[in-house]
Amino acid sequence: MPRTQHPVKRLGRPTAQASAETHERLLAVARAAFARDGFDATTNRQLAAAAGITTGAIYHYYPSKAELYAAVYARVQDDVYGAFEAAIVPHQPLVARFS
Repeated sequence: MPRTQHPVKRLGRPTAQASAETHERLLAVARAAFARDGFDATTNRQLAAAAGITTGAIYHYYPSKAELYAAVYARVQDDVYGAFEAAIVPHQPLVARFS
């Protein structure tokens, strides 16, 4: 009876794609946790568990919880301003309406 081959998980740093996916997942869980619990009540242990990584792996992406918070804040600002920009595209500027 043939044995089933299971993919071997390599140890060490993740591939660039896996790292990018992990980074996005970390930002998403951090955004939810900071919004729900606030900065002070959110722990790296909680974030790591939610993202499926170790607490030490967080430091591969951000040197501190404050830096992670700043990245989440910047991402939210980009999302909000991007939504505003997309919403005004079909509308003429006020000056164009007067001419």
